[in-house]
Amino acid sequence: MEAACMTKVKLIFSTIFIVFILAFAPHTSVKAYDSGYIGCFDSNKVINVCFNMPVDFNGDINNYIKVVDCNDKPVEVKLEQSADKISVRVLPPKGGYEQGEKYSLVFEKGIKPIIGEPLKNKTIKTFKINKTLYVSEQKCAGVEDGSFEKPYTSIDKVVSNAEPGTTIYLRGGKYCGFTIANKNGSENDYYVIKNYPGETVELCGRNHGKVGITIHNSSYWKIEGIDIHDYLDCGIYVANGSNHIQMNNLKIWNIDEVSDSRYGKMAIEGENNTSYCTVSNCILHDIGQHRKLGLDHGIYLTKNARSWTIENNDIYNCAGVAIHIAGSHAGRDCIIKNNKLHDNDYHGMEIASNSDNNQIIGNKFYGNKNCDVYIKEASCGNVFKYNTFGSSNSTYNIAFEDESSRNNVFDYNKYIKADTNRAIRLFNGTISFDKWKALSQEANGQLIR
Repeated sequence: MEAACMTKVKLIFSTIFIVFILAFAPHTSVKAYDSGYIGCFDSNKVINVCFNMPVDFNGDINNYIKVVDCNDKPVEVKLEQSADKISVRVLPPKGGYEQGEKYSLVFEKGIKPIIGEPLKNKTIKTFKINKTLYVSEQKCAGVEDGSFEKPYTSIDKVVSNAEPGTTIYLRGGKYCGFTIANKNGSENDYYVIKNYPGETVELCGRNHGKVGITIHNSSYWKIEGIDIHDYLDCGIYVANGSNHIQMNNLKIWNIDEVSDSRYGKMAIEGENNTSYCTVSNCILHDIGQHRKLGLDHGIYLTKNARSWTIENNDIYNCAGVAIHIAGSHAGRDCIIKNNKLHDNDYHGMEIASNSDNNQIIGNKFYGNKNCDVYIKEASCGNVFKYNTFGSSNSTYNIAFEDESSRNNVFDYNKYIKADTNRAIRLFNGTISFDKWKALSQEANGQLIR
């Protein structure tokens, strides 16, 4: 790969459409409009304005819609009305909007729908343009400023300098881990850190680093397209009230150490009041396979983790459990959906310690040695639907440890078992699938012999 500091090609963002509704109701005007902030965009964003009926601009759309900068100076955007007059595309100025700046999309009074009265008052929608910073392992001549030509060489440095709405591109290469602490964005101003398009980014612990990414007391971050491997304790550690952390399209493997430490090793761990985090489209594998203690998991949620979404991931070859929700008041109100949880030394999933009201939907379990799902103490109100419990040679498909876990619902699931008498373990012994159905479970479930 050519060093970033030697590359003179200007980064071009792909055009992304944003759609919001500016609705005219018949015989009404400004009440149907809602002024306010509409988001943080890339510099070449195309804004698509949609109406709920055709709109007449009297032959001059530029008199009615415009973009102005923070000094109220008009910006030279291009406006394109659709043939059906239902929508208007607002194309960015030549060269794009200025990074980090705020703009206003202005709708002047007099815009007239085919049916109804014209807009009587000016309406303004504000938006902000993302700032983009770059990191490269290749050091450049001169002072680093985070630009494409003079990127930072330290991820920690660029994270500390980032403002809400900043996108951080990591150029291809191998890096050490980094920490995100006390950095809070918002719903409309996420921080984004991701690989530069087409380049491979690795965080490599080289078997002595402890954690790849540590996130403390931070919110509204997107972490995408990064490979994380060879750390001793954890790939990504999310803690201390962190929320709205989106982890997407990551690969995490070989989190391990050769020791008999009783502390577990995790690809991703969330604890201490973390909430509204997502793990999606990730591949997590080979966790704790050197020491083989059964304490090491793909995803571990504990200590009041809540409202996590874990979706479309492939998690396998963990010495413990693929997804483990346990510990003091472990996790609640989480969605575990459409994952492949397979070939793990203990279970595909374990729920314990007051883990309540979680939804486990559409997952595929297979090749797990002990159980597909193991439910321990005081875990209540969890819903399991449309899953395939396919570990045919495991000890059990489903196992309950004791009677304190109540009001859990199973339906529309498939059970695949070589020994059909060992599909379900309830407390102190196995029960037949017919007995399981007689307990108001699996009215629409299926045992495949």
